[in-house]
Amino acid sequence: MAELRDAVGETIHLSVAEGPWVVLVEKVESGNPVRTYSAVGTRYPIHATSAGLAILSATPPEAVRSILGDGPFVGVTPETPTELAAVLESARQAEQLGYAVGAGTRHAEVTAIGAAIRNAAGQPIAALSISAPSSRMPQEVWAAYGARVRAAADRVTARLGGVIADGDA
Repeated sequence: MAELRDAVGETIHLSVAEGPWVVLVEKVESGNPVRTYSAVGTRYPIHATSAGLAILSATPPEAVRSILGDGPFVGVTPETPTELAAVLESARQAEQLGYAVGAGTRHAEVTAIGAAIRNAAGQPIAALSISAPSSRMPQEVWAAYGARVRAAADRVTARLGGVIADGDA
């Protein structure tokens, strides 16, 4: 996490899924004077965070429906997806890209990019995410940050003996 933070200069979160929630279990703070803040132990709706969407992207759609229900879901901000179809589409896009983007979906003016960490069965067990004020994470950097967080999540997956999304361990 510190390596990823040093590479991008932003706060890094490690989150786990707990039903329809993600729980922040560890973080490494950015050294920037203006940065995002979340307390370890805080729970957020899984559909409202990049970490949650990354976890959902690695979860079969029928399991996503059983985790979330049919909706509508809580709109934490005006940008939070609140309909099942929108959440499933965000998860599908994240699966294709290898990372999820939450631009103002949990907190207005905060953008985060997350990638799933998987176990030996290929199931998501956690997610890493990069979180920053949106002014420092414009859309032009999403792909580069997505590649970095995905690579970091894949390294953790490999250390845990997990299956990386493309089938390599």
